[in-house]
Amino acid sequence: MDELDRLFGLLVAALARETRVAVPFAAAEIYERLVPYRSNRSRLNVATHQDYEMAVLRLLAGERG
Repeated sequence: MDELDRLFGLLVAALARETRVAVPFAAAEIYERLVPYRSNRSRLNVATHQDYEMAVLRLLAGERG
């Protein structure tokens, strides 16, 4: 499991807590509110903010479908 898998899992969990799994949301909400870097960096196991940003970009690009 890499940072992309962990980010996806945390995002789904955050959306499920708010019962918003099937509701559209702005991409900016991922890093601003749903899975912010500071409060999730240890769970994501990323070394730098750039690693976090790359994981978000990979997620938004649809890597792995």
